[in-house]
Amino acid sequence: MLQLIGIDRAQIPLWNAAAIKSEKRSKKSRHLLASQMMRPARETQSWTGLQAESLGLANPDDMQNLQQNLWRIDCATPEEEARLISLALRQALETPGQTAALITPDRNLARRVSMACRRWGIEVDDSAGIPLGDSAIGTFLLLLLEACSKNLAPSALLPLLQHELCGFGQNQSAREDAISHLDRYILRGPRPAPGIDGLRQRAEAVLGGRDAQKLAPLAGQIAEIIDKIDHSLTPLLQQNHQPGQAILTALVTAAEELATSPALPGDQRLWRGAAGESASNFLSDLLGHADELPAMPLRDMGEILSRMMAGIPVRTPVGVHPRLLVLGQLEARLVQTDLMILGGLNEGSWPPDPGQDPWMSRPMRRQFGLPAPERSIALAAHDFVQCFCADRVIMTRAARIDGKPTLPSRWLQRLDTVLQAAQLPKELLCPPAAQNLLALARLGDQSPEVTPATRPAPVPPAAHRLKRISVTQVETLMSNPYGLYAREILRLPKLDRIEKPVDSAARGNFVHDVLHTFIKAYPDQLPDNAVQMIVDLGHAQRTTMADDSGAWDYWWPRFGRLAESFIGQEEQWRQDARTAQTEIRGRLDISIDANPLTVSVRADRIDRMHDGTYAVIDYKSAGEYKKSAMMSGAQPQLPLEAMILEQGGFEALPAGPVGYVGYWKLTGGRKGIELIALKNEDGLRDVIESTAQGFRDLLETYARPDTPFACRPDPGRAPRFDDYKHLARFDEWAHDEDNEGEAA
Repeated sequence: MLQLIGIDRAQIPLWNAAAIKSEKRSKKSRHLLASQMMRPARETQSWTGLQAESLGLANPDDMQNLQQNLWRIDCATPEEEARLISLALRQALETPGQTAALITPDRNLARRVSMACRRWGIEVDDSAGIPLGDSAIGTFLLLLLEACSKNLAPSALLPLLQHELCGFGQNQSAREDAISHLDRYILRGPRPAPGIDGLRQRAEAVLGGRDAQKLAPLAGQIAEIIDKIDHSLTPLLQQNHQPGQAILTALVTAAEELATSPALPGDQRLWRGAAGESASNFLSDLLGHADELPAMPLRDMGEILSRMMAGIPVRTPVGVHPRLLVLGQLEARLVQTDLMILGGLNEGSWPPDPGQDPWMSRPMRRQFGLPAPERSIALAAHDFVQCFCADRVIMTRAARIDGKPTLPSRWLQRLDTVLQAAQLPKELLCPPAAQNLLALARLGDQSPEVTPATRPAPVPPAAHRLKRISVTQVETLMSNPYGLYAREILRLPKLDRIEKPVDSAARGNFVHDVLHTFIKAYPDQLPDNAVQMIVDLGHAQRTTMADDSGAWDYWWPRFGRLAESFIGQEEQWRQDARTAQTEIRGRLDISIDANPLTVSVRADRIDRMHDGTYAVIDYKSAGEYKKSAMMSGAQPQLPLEAMILEQGGFEALPAGPVGYVGYWKLTGGRKGIELIALKNEDGLRDVIESTAQGFRDLLETYARPDTPFACRPDPGRAPRFDDYKHLARFDEWAHDEDNEGEAA
């Protein structure tokens, strides 16, 4: 070729002085070390009696050159490894013109390093990019399909609405406000009925419920956002179980509709940039062949797109640093930089695990002319040696991944063996400079010394202390005053979970509603088929709910047994009593240190006994209740309800003496119905009076401006429920207090 173009061989200069550098002693020792490491297994006996001189390490200068240019650093975790690599890359930039590259087959490590470099505003050119499914447009399309495949279930709809590409044609502030209100008031709580109709029904129930006046200013905003969801997603919802081409067309239309913002229409906002262009090309190609896709549910289309987009890389070559690279093994064969970092040197990663072929044995693969499974190991060895012999090399690995111990790469194990055979310490490749770099990386796991939180005990001023309290909150005031402080004084009500599961509280409310409806319909005489009527009322109640049907079906046999137990008790009970009121509200206004305070109550049931006294009954479906606890004041709810009744606190009932208070525990279990009751012969009168006095003393104590609302002041009296445990940072200070108690 030189003769053909008329150039003499001597006129060709050396490329980047590569030949000169290769003559350096440090490179020579590196080549010898690599040759020893990669000896075939049958020749490893030659390691016996290996001398440092045979590795090109005959004098201290050779050792120093090796230490300066070849490091091995073992990190504790992948996070620590990524921080160390990012520091090494950042350090390389301190030298003008110096280049550096990370070579790793571990894509998770590559992403971690890229994210770590962004702390310094450095974008690293990752040759593999990120999968299209992990980009903003990819996640948006997948969330859109997931929300529609789950028929707008709140757990799937809310992430879609909160996505950065979801615009609804509104500016960011208006959109965030609307979605926040939809989240708080409509999507939380039990799962609504499926589809857009379920959202509208939930909105009507909430906006027309007890908080209607407070939510009136938000009604228009909530209705508007639901209308926008209807307009954007209904065409895609209608494509369920339709041909694939129709689904993809509706998906693109819905995505563009949702992505519209005041500044840009959806089709311009979605398909711009590297990720948008990749998504546009991918969907265009797919639509060109989509006529071959059969009819399928939206869920299956989501799975198809997720798997296909996982194999489509998105690279952003604009704005990356010109001297830093993140490469895979294949790309690294064509690149040489001043610093080569070999990351993820663990077995299973580098080299990869060849695995087992479930279809073809080794002889079958050989007969078909297919390569052996170990070919990937040979290629990994080739790539490792090529990078190992670069000018300056840092080798890293993580000792544990996802909490599980890892094995060093076989290349590192061979390197340790060769050094040991030559009577050289393994620490030779981890000089003080490498240790300092590791120490800097570990600083990322350390935080400034902080003083642990102490038990919270806020002391609000008198003007902001309790103005009202319900009888069910009295027990909380006794066991966990901080919880009442957060709920009533700070006004921080607990938010329901998204798609709140069917728990004991939901079942308890269900039982209360059904029994209230039944007693109200039959206050005097029980019907012949009373058990079946309660079960039918339960079925009717379930049809108005959109909760998890599986959880209700699992519990439903208990409800049948519960109905039988209740009717059996009711037949006996009505021989001595008749129902006066159910689900009745009452209140009592009292004065504590000249400050008014309202005590509110909602009694499950109050009956009139034949002797003229009242019976106060509370239905329970779970929990522990004892006579002794009521008598001691530890469970004051029913005695306080009796006190309010006797003082005329229920407008629908005249004041009168109470001769019975009791919890009717209905679980549907083997015991049927469990009665925990106090009667006059049990000293009920003394219990009511002592509870009333204790209640007043408690209120006077917490009305004083110097009384703190401490979190769990009595360690032996834990609250049954604590919705503010995280706010009180309970786990932080409780552990320290336990340790102090043990030390004392």
